[in-house]
Amino acid sequence: RRRSAAPVSFFSFQDIMVGTIGVVLIITLVLLINVGQRTSAAMAEAAAQPTEEDRLALETKIEAMEARRRDQEDSDVDMERIRARWDVERARTANLQAALERARTDLAASEHATEAKQLQELDAIAAQLESDLEERRRRRQISYLIDEADTEALVAELMQGRVVTSRTLVQESPRLRTGDPASLARRIIDEYLATAATRPTHLLLAVKPSGIRIWLEVMKLVRSDPALKDLQIGVDLIAEHASTTGQFLGVKEGP
Repeated sequence: RRRSAAPVSFFSFQDIMVGTIGVVLIITLVLLINVGQRTSAAMAEAAAQPTEEDRLALETKIEAMEARRRDQEDSDVDMERIRARWDVERARTANLQAALERARTDLAASEHATEAKQLQELDAIAAQLESDLEERRRRRQISYLIDEADTEALVAELMQGRVVTSRTLVQESPRLRTGDPASLARRIIDEYLATAATRPTHLLLAVKPSGIRIWLEVMKLVRSDPALKDLQIGVDLIAEHASTTGQFLGVKEGP
């Protein structure tokens, strides 16, 4: 039996070959998986690259946001001016009220019969102050009455570079918009169409001398848009210092 056995054994060599082939196979699989992941990431990145249409859409959105930002900045500046005028008016009203209170105090403090003439003068001053105070409150504000109970009116006050819109039935704050005449005219028409979609609505334009260009742009839109051919617009010419709402007062009349 010893003579029939193989003098050389390849068992250890076969183990080494099998182990080497297994390591090579594992490395190959790891490389294939890594290459597949990188390929998927590259394809996803290539698919995520913006197209020309996406770039144009993004630029349009950026321009719209810039326009809204500029409009907001203009509105903030106008609001500061309006607040300043409102503070001046409020100070004047406070002065009138203080003078009225002083007149009433002086009137109550006068107890002597010999001062009857002075009492009459103080009473006249108090009445005049009350009249002046009430006139100041009502002189610069214009009100409109709509006789139909189920009909609303959209009042647009046109002035240079600004439009103030208010509604007669809905209890909401008036809106102040700023911009060029063409864009302001478009906003008036859009707000009217949105309001008229819910209930019958009249459109009334309160035009100041400085707001005539906006009125011309509104009429140009009405003539150019077939959908607005039957639109009836009321026009009221008001003074530059007048206003249709107490929240946004008109400019102060010069001396």
